[in-house]
Amino acid sequence: MINSKISLLTFCVIGASCGSSSLYADIYDGTPQKLIATHSNKCMDIRPPKTTSDSAIVQMSCSSDIFQKWKAISLGNNEFQIVSAGSGMCLDVSGASKMNGGLIKQSGCVTGRANQTWYIKQIYPDTYQIVSKNSAKCIDVTNASTADNVQLQQWDCGTNGNQLWRAEIGLTPSPPIVINGQSNVTISNVKISNPAGPCILVKGNSKNITIKNSELGPCKTDFAHPMPDLTNVGAGVFVIDSGNVTVNNINVHDTDDAGVTIFYGSDYLVSNSQFTKINSNAVKVQGSANVTIQNNKINTVTSGIYVATTTNVKVLKNNLAHMQGKPHANFIQFNQVNGTGNRIMCNIGLQDAYGTPNTLDSIEDDISLYKSKGTITDPILVVGNKVKNGGPSGTGSGIMLGDNGGTNIIARDNVVVNTGNLGMAMSGGTNIQLVNNKIFSTYFPITHNALAVWNYNMGTVICDNVTATGNQVNWTDAWGPETTIWTNGTCSNTHFSSNTFQDARITAALFDTYTSPECS
Repeated sequence: MINSKISLLTFCVIGASCGSSSLYADIYDGTPQKLIATHSNKCMDIRPPKTTSDSAIVQMSCSSDIFQKWKAISLGNNEFQIVSAGSGMCLDVSGASKMNGGLIKQSGCVTGRANQTWYIKQIYPDTYQIVSKNSAKCIDVTNASTADNVQLQQWDCGTNGNQLWRAEIGLTPSPPIVINGQSNVTISNVKISNPAGPCILVKGNSKNITIKNSELGPCKTDFAHPMPDLTNVGAGVFVIDSGNVTVNNINVHDTDDAGVTIFYGSDYLVSNSQFTKINSNAVKVQGSANVTIQNNKINTVTSGIYVATTTNVKVLKNNLAHMQGKPHANFIQFNQVNGTGNRIMCNIGLQDAYGTPNTLDSIEDDISLYKSKGTITDPILVVGNKVKNGGPSGTGSGIMLGDNGGTNIIARDNVVVNTGNLGMAMSGGTNIQLVNNKIFSTYFPITHNALAVWNYNMGTVICDNVTATGNQVNWTDAWGPETTIWTNGTCSNTHFSSNTFQDARITAALFDTYTSPECS
């Protein structure tokens, strides 16, 4: 049984050494973390005496010393205090200097003091600058030194490694964890693998569970002991019949099943996590309500984010690359997602370019909506996504709406580049809009239409009231540049207006340069 106030040592295998590994972390998390200078690979530390006000902040070789751990405490408005986990004091610019060379020290924390207030600016994934509100200058290792005991200073912000910091947390090895019928449990800072089932299993109507700052994998399926509720599968996190579960800042890799599986229940958050080498979906959700999947990095997995028979689900600002499924992978798929509050917004998906020898990823529709229904007053929104490259399937698309039916869907301000067979398509359903999208492709052997509207399932679904307006297209198929929307008259009440074709402003570069205002 797991107590809700367990120390990390509870998770160490009895009789084994409880050594630690590390995980690059989200610096914004209030969890104590090492701050490591990228140029020297040394840690931010306090020069002795370490519990005294005005002691200098220096770089030192990294160790297990608590004085090398820091907490970013939010003050609101994207402002933070950086607090020592050892002394409880704050990073401070000495004398509230606004000059280059102003020294960094610690002193007692005072909310509202500008020289103790910092902005944290992400420069690269997992890499940050720490910027003084008082001076607008960056914490800097003096002279880019790689030596121990060099005091930190502030300096005009640049891109050199002596101003770049990564956050790192220590991880404690743990056996697989089962949470069954419990409440108010936090699992943090653990490293878990499991040769016969999920690394973490949450079930039995468990409530208020947080899983964070951890590494999971390998997690392998126990084929010898199949379970009717599938809890033998090798998922990173497997949640069934529970509620209010948060998964944040975990690294999941080498799983036989999904990185995170969610079956039934409600109120789930999967955020700020990394998924790689997943032999299924990175995130799989079924039969649930009130789910948010956001700010995750997904790379080299069989398929991306899959959501079925769920309501009020939001898939936001995820970064996906290299889907490897054969043949029906997607970056994101909604399958019979119904009701209000459903969103696919501001995600980025990138595959290998079609025709790259020996490296081609495999994907069907980059984003797919199958039998999914919004409401008249709250349609499903597919907004501000950017997808690039597709194939080798000759039936896939960049964004597919109304597949086998669907209602009340708006796809707006998306960027679609070189997505293989089709750019954007509406293949059935009612009350569906394609508005102000940007669609580009050069010619590939599987390339057909930029915009296609037709009823793929004639006789089994209705295709009615379809609008395509304001779309900008620069698309080349086997017959040359596309000049119109392709439709075969199988949908009624179609409304096409203000679409432009052979638009030279639409290029592949938009994938890198354009961001929808709705994604700011």
